[in-house]
Amino acid sequence: MTDRRWISIESITCELCGGKETKPFAKAQDLYSANVYAVVECAQCGLIYVNPRISNFEEIYRNQETMLKYFLEKVSSDLTAFKLPLSLIERFKPKGLVLDIGCGIGNFLLQLKEKGYECFGIELNKDCVRYAGEVRGLTIKEGRIEDIDFGEERFDLITILSTLEHMGHPVKVLSKVRSLLRDDGVVIISVPNVGYLSFRIGKALHIRTKTLDPTAHLFYFSPATLLKMGEKAGLKMIYHECGLVSSVRVKERVKDWIKRIVFPLTNRLEWGSTITMVLKETR
Repeated sequence: MTDRRWISIESITCELCGGKETKPFAKAQDLYSANVYAVVECAQCGLIYVNPRISNFEEIYRNQETMLKYFLEKVSSDLTAFKLPLSLIERFKPKGLVLDIGCGIGNFLLQLKEKGYECFGIELNKDCVRYAGEVRGLTIKEGRIEDIDFGEERFDLITILSTLEHMGHPVKVLSKVRSLLRDDGVVIISVPNVGYLSFRIGKALHIRTKTLDPTAHLFYFSPATLLKMGEKAGLKMIYHECGLVSSVRVKERVKDWIKRIVFPLTNRLEWGSTITMVLKETR
């Protein structure tokens, strides 16, 4: 939820290609007020983003008092939500030094720590940083990844989970991430999929959904635009998935059966709610 007592608005060019020409994608109402924002699609590269948008969103988030409560309420659900990235981490980086960007109060870092990883985090919200350090004993740096100096420290794994869509300049973020990787280091990103099947249906029927949250989600990625953004920052994709099964809430035995049959098709069609991508530095 965004504090509306002091907001300013800016217009931007395309973060991915620098283009100025756009076409309308949707009108999105703020989830917490009557304000309506334009979501546009770049006519050149297809990136979808909010424009004009709130310009001081980072400062608002840094001081937002509701975020600590929000992350505390997600402790239980995050145990399920992070199953996929955790399985990918164990597959691609079974051990090492991890940096989680946008870590909140460290719900995911605690899971990694239990697996034996050495964990660090970055979080913008000051209340979350304080709680993660004082209550949970985690090492969390407060601020933006672009501004933090890590000296000579490099990481085996960097995770950006449900965070990149909130950032004002994701290409700069990914470029900094690439510079922080050790040799053979990997990046795991998860973002909402703008091509999610139910969202496509809702958009076609003009049904308002929470998928478009224009004061929090500044960018709306497809696998293609996320891949292009990674490539622009010097990262190449080594794995990705975007099938429906990741978001299905059923018993694991049923889910396994569905995944064997349904997942290959829905992944090819990119119908899932979440894009999960593993990348490495381009060499």
